[in-house]
Amino acid sequence: MSLFYTTLPIIELYYKELGWIDHKGGRIIVKTGSGNIESLCTQRYRGNTSKAANYEKKSYAIKLFDENGKRKIPLLGMRESDEWILDPMPCDYSRMRNIVSFKLWKDMDSKYPGIDGKFVEVFVNHEYMGIYCLTEKVDRQLLGLKKTKGGNIRGILYKCRNNLYPSSFFTYDITDDSLKGWWLKYPKNISTSLDIWTPLKRVMKFLSSDIIDDYKIMADSLIDISMVIDNYLLLELMSAYDNIGCNKYVYWNDYEKDKKMKMIPWDMDRTWTRLCQEEKALYEDRMFQNSLYTRLLQDYPCFHDLLSERWRVLRGGIFSEDKLVDRFDSCLMVLEKSGAAKREEMIWSKVHEVEYQPKRGIKDWILFRKPQKQSKKTLKEGENFLIKEEVEKIKEYIPIRLHELDIKYGCK
Repeated sequence: MSLFYTTLPIIELYYKELGWIDHKGGRIIVKTGSGNIESLCTQRYRGNTSKAANYEKKSYAIKLFDENGKRKIPLLGMRESDEWILDPMPCDYSRMRNIVSFKLWKDMDSKYPGIDGKFVEVFVNHEYMGIYCLTEKVDRQLLGLKKTKGGNIRGILYKCRNNLYPSSFFTYDITDDSLKGWWLKYPKNISTSLDIWTPLKRVMKFLSSDIIDDYKIMADSLIDISMVIDNYLLLELMSAYDNIGCNKYVYWNDYEKDKKMKMIPWDMDRTWTRLCQEEKALYEDRMFQNSLYTRLLQDYPCFHDLLSERWRVLRGGIFSEDKLVDRFDSCLMVLEKSGAAKREEMIWSKVHEVEYQPKRGIKDWILFRKPQKQSKKTLKEGENFLIKEEVEKIKEYIPIRLHELDIKYGCK
């Protein structure tokens, strides 16, 4: 028997069976140095990519409850909530890209709502599963969305599903009026005279229109330009090729009072050098070529100048090389000090991930990537995946990327 010590919180999950669609009953225990929290819960596996790739290290959606119904608890110093996500970060060999990027987004502007997350170590039915990130959900509570009142839609939240539909932000010509590239996340199951998709349709139709005269006035009335600028620069900094069209939420706090669309980034694990060179080359010509950013760069007066101005401000603060590097070093210190990094490398070094490809025949996929057969990507016998080594790759990338963008935005 081996004895291990940790300075990270421990989460234990217990259940008899679990699937991808329906929540199943179970139990959760959150253990910290100051005490334990135990609760009944329902659980299910989550994540479309995880499902398709059949990762052995599963992601979990968890809902807490007690005999009175939903049970909201402020776990690990985060906001009070009854719904939580346990993110295994299987395709991120540093195990920290999401948690660093979530915090960076929040720090770009104190007014921006953002996801919080904490490192934990997880046991599932007594089996040790390694490092996870316990994260908050993007929901009405996090974004401060107003509840629907008297049949009038106020707070609205949509999630972009993927890049394969014409209605996503990935393409420029909007031909699909059904917006099936999106999910409606809030509100649901309500009776209203307003088409629940009207707010998003207005933005998408505007972006695909031939309007040039008074373009700035129209754009300012429909889109939170300052938030879009910050989102754009964050994606630029991270080389977030996987977040151009999908992996974002758009929302309106109160559509009755403010018609401007806001956004919050999501799922940023394929960033900071994560894509391989072959994938990067395939994406290179399409970087930020979508209906939102491309149209603003093309027709919004001085949009590039606004990007440059904002870039210079960020470079003098949270986008400085030292501060960016420190974010990753701080996370690495937490994982190494707890011993979790070594344990993670020990149990997952031989099973990295399964790369998946959609079936042939999906036109939008073929446009920018050649179909490949499914292949399981594992390390060779005796080879190790090292969290510290992955962090070093990110730290090498940061000054190179900053230099590239300093030239692009005229920042000495």
